[in-house]
Amino acid sequence: MQTVESVMHRGVISCSPDSSVLTIARTMAAHHIHSVVVPGHGIVTDLELTAALDGAVSTLTAAGLARPAPILERTATLERAAAVLHEGCATHALVVEGSSRRPLGVLSTLDLANALAFGRSPQEGSVGGPMPGRADRAETCDVSQIEPRTCTLRLVAQGQEELCPRERCALWEPGGAVVEGNCLVERLGVDVRRPELAAYLLETRERLEQARDLAEAEEAHREFSRRLGRDV
Repeated sequence: MQTVESVMHRGVISCSPDSSVLTIARTMAAHHIHSVVVPGHGIVTDLELTAALDGAVSTLTAAGLARPAPILERTATLERAAAVLHEGCATHALVVEGSSRRPLGVLSTLDLANALAFGRSPQEGSVGGPMPGRADRAETCDVSQIEPRTCTLRLVAQGQEELCPRERCALWEPGGAVVEGNCLVERLGVDVRRPELAAYLLETRERLEQARDLAEAEEAHREFSRRLGRDV
């Protein structure tokens, strides 16, 4: 029995949440793909991209276009995959590794049709597989192949796997036009193999995130009050 893993496209092409519609379009064209994953927001398919062309293209970003992506485990059957895509009215699903939820690839309705017609995966050269070509890095400079990462602090301190929250983590350093974002702990070369140190840093991270969330909530409350013109 074929599984999702045997017919999916391996690897995930991603873009930053603030990527423009033009960047997404260039990425899809350069890589000959129909979807781009936006970490923390979902997935943008060619359908969302086409719909965006009817609006204010210059102001739209990947985060605004992304829709939640159905999730499939790599061991799911093709029948299960078809049902999930149908129920979610979706054309693409993110394939993950069991309970760790580590992203492994993307499955599309075309992959399912390809498997039905030829019984093999796109990587084996069947119809609908990746076309030969080279991504133009000058045109897609803010797009990269996702390297699945787990939070080392969580793993060492609690023995649990957690996908790196990237920009949502208080210890994440945002990137810029040239330098990619990165984990502050990794950049500084902190040895977190000691559970007590990992636990301390994890607690610090969570406290910073709670404080940030509280500050954002208070600012939203103040803005709400200003709009009403009264104290609430």
